[in-house]
Amino acid sequence: MSEPESVEGPVQGPSTKTESANRPTSMGSGLFYSLLSNLLAPVAGLAIAPILSNGLGEAGRGALGGVTSIVLVASSAGAFGMPEALTFFAARYVRRHRSVLRLALWTLLSLGALCALAVWALSPFLSSGHGEEYRELLLLTSVALVPNMLILIPRAFVAATNQWKFQALEQGLFSVLRLVALVALLGTGHLTVLTAVIVTLASPVLGALVYLPVLWGQRARGDLLSREEPQRVGEMWAYGSKVWLGSLSGIVLSRIDQTVMIRLTTLEQQGLYAVAVTIGEIPSVLSNAFRNVVFAADAADTGDDATSEHADRRLTAMARITVMLTVLTSVPIAATSFLWVGPIFGAEFSSSIPMLLVLLAAAVVGAPGSVAGAGLSGRGRPDLRSRSMAIGAVFNLAVLFGLTSVLGGMGAALSTLVGNAVAGNLNIYYLRRHFGFSFGAFYAVSRGDAMMLAKAAGKILRRMGVTR
Repeated sequence: MSEPESVEGPVQGPSTKTESANRPTSMGSGLFYSLLSNLLAPVAGLAIAPILSNGLGEAGRGALGGVTSIVLVASSAGAFGMPEALTFFAARYVRRHRSVLRLALWTLLSLGALCALAVWALSPFLSSGHGEEYRELLLLTSVALVPNMLILIPRAFVAATNQWKFQALEQGLFSVLRLVALVALLGTGHLTVLTAVIVTLASPVLGALVYLPVLWGQRARGDLLSREEPQRVGEMWAYGSKVWLGSLSGIVLSRIDQTVMIRLTTLEQQGLYAVAVTIGEIPSVLSNAFRNVVFAADAADTGDDATSEHADRRLTAMARITVMLTVLTSVPIAATSFLWVGPIFGAEFSSSIPMLLVLLAAAVVGAPGSVAGAGLSGRGRPDLRSRSMAIGAVFNLAVLFGLTSVLGGMGAALSTLVGNAVAGNLNIYYLRRHFGFSFGAFYAVSRGDAMMLAKAAGKILRRMGVTR
């Protein structure tokens, strides 16, 4: 395979390169904790969804989904690729850790304030037709943007340093706090759209408190380094800007639908679609977990000729395993959904099942391309991943605006399917064109992959104490 191209030119000497000794856990442990952290929120979401659906109804559930999606959209769009840039440079250069953290902090503080002002200014337009109470929820959302964006900094840093267990702890604490608070509100008769929004916005910030020991420990460790290297602002922003286009496009592919639906369809359709998304996101947990770990590992390894070949094999193997896991997760959900969606969420939410089936198909179609995109970013070419995501986003928006006003939530689901298919396969195409990979390496599942998956599953079950 050809020599990886980098946005920063030749890799610097070994004294500044992140060495294996600086990685606290193995990749296997990283995958375990990444899977756990990515799984906790959707599982908790499944437990919370019936509470919200039965306590708020279709319209209330739709209002909550629309408002909270704005936080995800604004925080991802406004981050300017800083979380990914932080992970890339902190994973590759150990002596830049403190400098990278400082630069990311000040950048996100500034951008977060701008995003909050933007949401505040747009609140009359976004709430038009939904009443003054909806506008008040948007104003509350703008206040919560800055703290929710700052969470991205320690989350990206623990990924760079392979301390994935802290992401699992964060997601666990956030999920428990949210579930307990909503159950208490429902039990006391105080569950409203307003209180649900407050809990949804505040619980991630409280969950992020688990990162304080990591940041404090980094400060102490930084004092022991004989020489700290400054991170060049232009270098980090250049990488972040190339990721940013992909981040915006990723928002279109995964989050913009619920935000745009505010203007395209009814709150009832938003409520149905919100339930379909809550369930349909579960298989994507697997590709997200593998993508995150592969990105951090590739950022550390592919700048070194001695480890690049191993990283190439690891990337394609992780993509094929992700496909298998996504299929194995999606098929049972699809086959049994008609038995439990109505009884659990309410009879009216049975209409969300067709949307769910399309979203499950979208998760399967997008799985290998998601991991491939991490490979592009880890090899110093986030611009190629961003190009794939942008093209996929164009297709997504075309279907979203063309069909949602006619088909409601089903139109939004179909837009996700089309966008995932286009973006994912373009990621693989760019890896083939620039780094010599083949399409078959990402799709051709083998017996060896199945054996590797079975072995990994056994290790995970033993780690969880299920088997010996």
